[in-house]
Amino acid sequence: MQWLAYLEFSHSREEVNELSWESIPLKISVTQKMWEMMSTKKGIPHSLRPQLWLRMSGALLKKGSQDYLPYWKIVRESTNNEYFSYAKHIEKDLVRILPGNGCFAKSDSPGIPRLRRVLRALAWLYPEIGYCQGFGTIAAHLLLLLEEEDCFWLLSTIIEDLLPSSYFSSEFIGIRIDSLVLSHLISVHFPKVDNLLKEHDIDLSLIVFPWFMTLFASVVHVKILLRVWDLFFAEGNLILFKFILALIELKG
Repeated sequence: MQWLAYLEFSHSREEVNELSWESIPLKISVTQKMWEMMSTKKGIPHSLRPQLWLRMSGALLKKGSQDYLPYWKIVRESTNNEYFSYAKHIEKDLVRILPGNGCFAKSDSPGIPRLRRVLRALAWLYPEIGYCQGFGTIAAHLLLLLEEEDCFWLLSTIIEDLLPSSYFSSEFIGIRIDSLVLSHLISVHFPKVDNLLKEHDIDLSLIVFPWFMTLFASVVHVKILLRVWDLFFAEGNLILFKFILALIELKG
């Protein structure tokens, strides 16, 4: 009720008898009050996450933009392409991405067709990225919360707007750069941890690589993951560094 009241009085474009998503702008800015509600309390209510993630990130604007093909056309193009080079790789991994979840555990599980369409559509739209296993993990988790088309546009926003370029390219240049940035931040803020890593010749990039590649979806409990993603869709990849540094401060 607190969240609904906040949305009604802070973001509703007009007075309405009953608050509806149609009265909320497609893109909303994260105010200080909203940030406090996300970070200091229980995060965004689960029932509101799909709509708020889409609006905070800008994915809903992208979904309605004339600069992109409609999702169903992208799916059709990726399905009809007989020489689609990533189809076999995607098909091979579908039941491996979230094997412990009933929606994706078997080839005939209900989530498999949706996951297949989303991953193929992304690989077709971004041929320079193609298919990345880590990205499949993100997609599967999002499909547990969002409709298929909304999931696709949110993933597109992650690629284009929320993460640095070349993050999921074949050489993972963006992730490598972020790993170097993180190493520098650790040396500045946690010199003892940095010295310990160097003393034992531990390559930090090997540890944090799956963290960055899956936006923590493969390494933390889903309850924590949702809280991290609440802030990620509001602030972008800066929150990934904040979260890792907070973990080191707690577990250093």
